[in-house]
Amino acid sequence: MTYEENTIPSILIQWASEGRDHAGVIFINKRSIAQNDFGGQVRALLRLLKETHTQDWTNIIIHLSPDP
Repeated sequence: MTYEENTIPSILIQWASEGRDHAGVIFINKRSIAQNDFGGQVRALLRLLKETHTQDWTNIIIHLSPDP
């Protein structure tokens, strides 16, 4: 999970071109969930876990949205 959207995407693109797998990445945009909103982050992550707990996360890229 990261708020860093400047360098991570280019690393993921490079890894994909090399056929290199990753365990999955969750991006959070600071305009949707503030970096100091730990409760909001946890609620959104719990919702995401509930929705995706049976999925294989290999190479998945998700943009976390706030819990409604």
